[in-house]
Order: sequence, then structure tokens, then C-alpha cells
Amino acid sequence: MFTASFVFALTVTRAVRGDYGETGTFVPQVSVTVAFGLVLASVGLFLAFIHHITTSIQVSQVISRIGEHTLDLADAMYPENAIDGEVETGPTWSPDPGAPRVAVSTRTRHGALTFVDYDALVSFATEHDAVVTIDRPVGQFLTEGQDMLRVWGVDALDEESREKLYTYVGLASERQMRQDVAFGIRQLVDIAERALSPGINDPTTATQCIDELHRILRRLVGRESPSPYITDAGGRVRVVHDPQSIEGHIRLAVEEIAHYGSDSVQIPARLRDMLDDLETAAAQRYVPAIRRARELVDGTDGGAG
Repeated sequence: MFTASFVFALTVTRAVRGDYGETGTFVPQVSVTVAFGLVLASVGLFLAFIHHITTSIQVSQVISRIGEHTLDLADAMYPENAIDGEVETGPTWSPDPGAPRVAVSTRTRHGALTFVDYDALVSFATEHDAVVTIDRPVGQFLTEGQDMLRVWGVDALDEESREKLYTYVGLASERQMRQDVAFGIRQLVDIAERALSPGINDPTTATQCIDELHRILRRLVGRESPSPYITDAGGRVRVVHDPQSIEGHIRLAVEEIAHYGSDSVQIPARLRDMLDDLETAAAQRYVPAIRRARELVDGTDGGAG
């Protein structure tokens, strides 16, 4: 209403005439014309903004954005490699009995583990001739005083070293899509579960989530899970962590949707189609996980279909 009144006022002002000193008009034509043009542009931009907002909050757009972000992160966390042939295994590590170690806790911090600066940890471990083990996977919640790191091969750490280690591990109030591929999958699973709740009963939205999960998993089953062992330039293991496995992503994407969608006509069939396609595209090492996921789907409705 305000914008319409403003446009009307500017339009009328341009038509005002009268005697003012030695001139026959007192209206600044250029200024008013520019202002009028800017108001019209503002109205156009406002309408475009409203259209963008109404489009971007559509559930299909939200699902697609989560899927794209998860795919981008999956490409970064699981580099592309050939799926045929033997998987090369690197060096491994296990602590010597009685080896000294120092635990590093969260102290007064808490939150979800959002990222780990692996390069910095390798440099730290090399400098101290030690091995750093990360006790929690990315995405897990840590409370105050809970151990998150252990430094093997040292008897003690000074306060400066502890403060350095704190900067190499990120905690936040909620999970983030920095190194946490499982969080993107979890978001899609949660949207599907809400859509399948009796109060909403929207299996079509759930199938859209399955389609995005299909895209993500098809990309992942052609990749290798990261090694738990990270070495320095000399090939010595310096960091041991618990990476998110592709097998775990497969189970996460299927298990709960299969459970809550067991009474739906669309969901079990769509999950089976997805898993059948994944098995044809997957590296052989992921086939057992895909077949276990198929058993989860078949077990929810007696294997019908």
C-alpha cells in the first residue's frame, strides 16, 4: 500500500505546475523522474525477491540443494578412483603395550564435531614424534570433559600444545556440512521420515528424497572410503581417525526410510529400484552392504514386490 501511494505521489508531482519567481514551474523534473524510475525498479526487485523466496522454500528445491551440497562434499571427502582391481592398502598402526599417552578432553567445550584439520595434526605429531588418535568421528556430539584426542608417544603436554590441539578440532552447536557427508544424508532421511508420518502422509516427497539419496550413493559406491591412517611425508603414520564409511552411508540412507515407509505403496519399491541400480554400479567391496540394505527393505514388508 505504501509503495503504491508513493508511486501515485511521484506521478502526480510530475504534473504539478505553478508560478514560482521568474519560472513557470517549480517541479525538479530530472530529480522526480529519476526517483520515479528508482521506485519502479524497487517494485520490480521486490516482486522478483518474493518470487525467489516462494520458489526457494519449496520442499523440492530444499531437497535438491541438500543433495547438491552433499554431492560436492562427497567429491571432496572421497576422491575419485577406479573401482576395478585390488584396493591398495597403506601402512597401519597400533599402540605398543605400555606406550605413554596423553588424553586431550573438551574441557568446558561441547558440541558436534564439525571438522578436523588433519594437515595441522600431522605436523603437530611429526614435531613431537608422536601419533595423534581422534577418538570420535566427525558429526558426533561431545560433552564437557569428554576425551576427543589422544597423543601417543609423549608423557605430557604443556598448555601451549593443548591450546594448539583445540584449534585443530572444531565443535559447534549443530552439525555442519564441512566434512560431515553423513549429515547431508541424515537431513534427507529426516525429511523423508517427516513426509511419511501419519500426520503428513506425503510419500511423493519421500520418494524425492530417495532420488537424491540415489544420486549421492551412486557416486559414493564408485569411490574408496578414506584410510583411518594418515601418514607424514616419510610414510610414517601420524594421525589415526574414524572416517565415515560408505557402507555406513548406505545403511543410514535406507534403514529408517524402509522402516517408516513399510506401509507405503511407493517407498519399498523405490528403495529396491535404487539398491538394484547401486549393485550394478558399485565396487565389489560394497555389494555386501547393499545386499544387507536390501534385506532391511524386504524385512519391513515380508519381501513383497
